Amino acid sequence: MKKTVNINISGIVFHIEEDAYSKLQNYLFAIEKNFSNEEERVEIMRDIESRIAELFQTKNTNSKEVITYEDVQDIISIMGNPEDYMNEESFNDDSNFENANFEKEETQKRLYRDKDNAQIGGV
Repeated sequence: MKKTVNINISGIVFHIEEDAYSKLQNYLFAIEKNFSNEEERVEIMRDIESRIAELFQTKNTNSKEVITYEDVQDIISIMGNPEDYMNEESFNDDSNFENANFEKEETQKRLYRDKDNAQIGGV
């Protein structure tokens, strides 16, 4: 017999085992730590929590209403490790861009009019 905790993720209430809750809380904290300096941190975390809530809903059935430690591990494997969410400042190493070709290709845009069907289109 294990203790369960009631949590609210994206407005949906879930029953989760205490050890699974601890793992999930550490996972979300690690992700949030990567975005601590970004203005959009709140929106990013809301989106991540929303996706986790969707995945939790698929794990729950009529016969199984509690999120287990294994369920949290499955969701972490789907969502990725916290290191995968590192901000772009961590990747400003020039060695990643040595072979990249960043030439700007200039194209002339044109606007076309179809007089018969009264339509305007462009590329």
